[in-house]
Amino acid sequence: MADDQGVLLTPQRTGDGSLTLHHGLLDTTYHSVHGAVQESTHVFIKAGLEHLGKSHVDVLEVGLGTGLNLLLTWVRCMEGKCTVDYSALETHPLTQIDWINSDIARNWPGRDCMRRSWNA
Repeated sequence: MADDQGVLLTPQRTGDGSLTLHHGLLDTTYHSVHGAVQESTHVFIKAGLEHLGKSHVDVLEVGLGTGLNLLLTWVRCMEGKCTVDYSALETHPLTQIDWINSDIARNWPGRDCMRRSWNA
């Protein structure tokens, strides 16, 4: 898989069993190699979203990356824990086809909904 500038992005399994992407040009990963889901849950959900203690939150994420924070936020909303108006900015977004076909998105329940919105 490649980003919008043709840079090779390789799925990499992290310490908690979840996947992140390795950026070939920068030789870095999108998430901690010790655990992508663990990192996003601790930083974005526990220390951010849940720490606020509000039933509704407006989020502006600068740097969407793989969309993992969005996914974890969506799960909290589906569990009825909060409602969120979510906006995200990304200077180097994954292409639709790369994201939809990636191992990271393969089991995301919102995948088909996102695919429909791109095709609208």
